[in-house]
Amino acid sequence: MVDFSPEEPKKGHKKRFYVGKVTKILKGQVYEGTFLRSTFHGDGSTFSHPITEDLSEFSYVQVLGSLSEPENLRRGVLKFAVKPNLC
Repeated sequence: MVDFSPEEPKKGHKKRFYVGKVTKILKGQVYEGTFLRSTFHGDGSTFSHPITEDLSEFSYVQVLGSLSEPENLRRGVLKFAVKPNLC
């Protein structure tokens, strides 16, 4: 899980996190990864791959934690055992 919130968020700004997978170590503590999108059905623990691959760079300090391997559901939906509740 990675946080892409601004360093100085606006008042009342809710922290946003993204579920992804590291695909490459670029240099030092800079990584490249692909990210999933949250699905709107379920309890917040289901995600799927976007139509267009979401590839981004991020640093180690932006990483909030890790999740165990997901359960594969129908139509490419992935369900994680624990709802990532960091907000």
